[in-house]
Amino acid sequence: MTTNISECINAILVKERELPLEPVSDTMYTVLDGDKNGVVDLQARTCSCRQFQLEQLPCAYAMIAIRHSERDVYDFCSEYYNSSTWKATYAGVVYPLPHQGDWVVPNEVRDVKVLPLDIRSVSG
Repeated sequence: MTTNISECINAILVKERELPLEPVSDTMYTVLDGDKNGVVDLQARTCSCRQFQLEQLPCAYAMIAIRHSERDVYDFCSEYYNSSTWKATYAGVVYPLPHQGDWVVPNEVRDVKVLPLDIRSVSG
C-alpha cells in the first residue's frame, strides 16, 4: 500500500465508532447507524453507501464488518492502490512533448471548434 492510502485507511479507522453490527451471513453484515444503516457484502465488495464500490477502498461500514470478520483490511483495497501497481504504471519510458510551437497539427484537427457543454442546472 502507498503511504497516502495507508493514512486514508487509518483516518477511517480513527473516525470509526463502535456501531452495532448484525451479521446476515458469513460475508454480509448490517451496520446500524441510526437512520443511515449500512449493508455490507464483503464477498462482492459492496456497501449500500456506495463509497466502497466507488473508491474501491473500504468505507467506515465495511471497515467495521472486516474487523468483525477478523480479516485484513488491506485485502479489500483495490490493487490499483498498491505501490507495485503504481511503480509498474510508470516503469516504461515517458517521452516529453516538444515545445508547443514545434507541434505538427493537421488542418482537420486545427479547424475543429470545440464548444463548451450546454449544461443547465435543474432548479428545485
